[in-house]
Amino acid sequence: MKRLLHTILVGILLLPVASLAQDGSDQIGYGSLAQQFSATNINGDANAAILPSVAMQNGFGTYIDNPAAVALIDNSFFTFGYFANQGENQSNYLGESNSLDGNLGRFSNVGIVYSIPTTQGSMVMGGGYTLNNSFNHLNYISGENSQSTITDVFKDEGSQYYDLAFDTYAIDYLYDSVPEDEVNPLESIFRIGLDEYPGIYQNGEVTNTTNSGEISLFGATEFQENFFIGASFAVVTGSQSYNRRFLETDRDDIYNGDFLFADDNGEGGTDIYQIQLNDEINSEILGTSLRVGSVY
Repeated sequence: MKRLLHTILVGILLLPVASLAQDGSDQIGYGSLAQQFSATNINGDANAAILPSVAMQNGFGTYIDNPAAVALIDNSFFTFGYFANQGENQSNYLGESNSLDGNLGRFSNVGIVYSIPTTQGSMVMGGGYTLNNSFNHLNYISGENSQSTITDVFKDEGSQYYDLAFDTYAIDYLYDSVPEDEVNPLESIFRIGLDEYPGIYQNGEVTNTTNSGEISLFGATEFQENFFIGASFAVVTGSQSYNRRFLETDRDDIYNGDFLFADDNGEGGTDIYQIQLNDEINSEILGTSLRVGSVY
């Protein structure tokens, strides 16, 4: 019987199997999900980036990994934290290098944990605010572009700026008139009437800021000897802001002809100096979170 069992075990070991990472969204990252949760929130856990709070307590943020582990906290305490995030962003565009420095500071956590006196076992309650995510990204580019202009993409009917670009003369009909059976295509305003595209000076700035946190209440107890259960309820709040500004400027007055609003004789029009595109998205985050866990 033992020989048969050994044969089966050896056969199983030799079977070809697929090896999967613990995180399906990042196949080369083998950190456990609990470790990822600990590392990505600024919750006041002194050891969270190394050891998750799944079966041990690591301070106020323990309830995020496993609320049952809160029952392992021996003493009552008050916590307060401040998070300072500073980043340097550098970009290279059309042979020019630009850098921007950004900093973002805010409360990372503030709360209280109370260890209720018990004759046996443990019971711990707590609550407060925890910062889950804080991200601040800045990027800036600039340079003389002799190959293309952002208005080139506007003439594509699939572009979300197609109608807006036409209404603001960023694109226009290529020819003054065409026979009725022919289509008059749209073209960038910087290419109409010119044998060769002379280029345009471009600069762009992108800012992306995200902040989210939660106001939580949590509790845990030793339900039976060495068996702990806990739960937490949180209201999640936050905001996300994205702003992209892209500007094209005729600094050398190349486009100085009667491009727009000329009369029937092609006179009395105006030229083009700048085209600016702004995209702005502001989102508010509001939700709830319920966590339940156990430790044995």
